[in-house]
Amino acid sequence: MAATFGVIVADQILMWTAVAGVAAVLTAWPVAFGAIQWLGAVYLAWIGFRMITRRRAMRRFSTSGHDDTFSKRW
Repeated sequence: MAATFGVIVADQILMWTAVAGVAAVLTAWPVAFGAIQWLGAVYLAWIGFRMITRRRAMRRFSTSGHDDTFSKRW
């Protein structure tokens, strides 16, 4: 559900920035477009790292006493 919401928000941002002319500016300046792509990649890697470290921390400090199927796979 959160991923769907994220895609919807990102699509809206992309559409409105294109309307505002930012797409034309990024087309004219390929270096700026590449920088935005790299920033996005770094951000996604950071989110992935946080997800992995949180999952390990949650497993380490879990007090539930039972193992569900999802945690066995990871």
